[in-house]
Amino acid sequence: MTSLIFTPILYSIIWFERDNHIRTLINLVITSVVWCGIFWNIIIQPFTLVRYLVGPIHNSLICSIDFLLRNVCLMELNLLQVAIFFVRYICMFYVKNPTALQDDFWHLFINIWTIGCSIISQFVYIIFPGKSPSNYYLCIGDYPIGLNGIHVKHNIPHLISILLSIVAFLCARLTNKKAKQGPESLNSNKNTQSLFTFTTYGVSIMLAFLLSYIPTKVNLLGGEELDTYPNYILVYALHHYFPQIIISTLTLTFFHGKPLMRKKVRLKMKELFHA
Repeated sequence: MTSLIFTPILYSIIWFERDNHIRTLINLVITSVVWCGIFWNIIIQPFTLVRYLVGPIHNSLICSIDFLLRNVCLMELNLLQVAIFFVRYICMFYVKNPTALQDDFWHLFINIWTIGCSIISQFVYIIFPGKSPSNYYLCIGDYPIGLNGIHVKHNIPHLISILLSIVAFLCARLTNKKAKQGPESLNSNKNTQSLFTFTTYGVSIMLAFLLSYIPTKVNLLGGEELDTYPNYILVYALHHYFPQIIISTLTLTFFHGKPLMRKKVRLKMKELFHA
């Protein structure tokens, strides 16, 4: 239900960015973040729901693809956040002429880089020897007994991307204070206009961290522990409801403090329903 509700709302952010003459490189990268949420809602979340309704898939290839897509989507989200901070810094201090910046080209470049890096690093993580998280074994319906004494392999690339996003956020806070103390033209640079507020920045990083850290506790479970109460309920909640709560919260923060966006979206919705 939440996927059906919030996917159109997420897309309304992309529509607002396209239709209201605020197309900057920062906002183009932000729309890529929104597309990650939409992708999760229409691809990953339905598969998770079906999997828990019908039971294990018993197909290691399908489960590996699902596992890969989940990790790629999460890591790309973190890398896009880092890219937003980096682009903001470049536009604020080095780009004096906004028209000289080829927004579409650099947006494509950033997307290729983040998606490529996410796919390669997570593919290496999956094929690397070791014990996978419990979510993978729940999907295939088989938990090898020989893995009970082995620790779950750590997703080092994902952890690095989270740390980078946190460091980038702190650096962005410092550069923003520096910009406010600088020339007035620096603060009025239209190329630094962003659909994100620093509240949204902070919330998105915190939620990405929680989405990575909390399921780790469940992923350490194995064997008979996964079938005992309340572990199986906790596993379902963290793999199905928890991501939806995070996406819903992040979506609402986009509209926080943006009355123009809320007004435009309401008018658009009325036009669609009365057409």
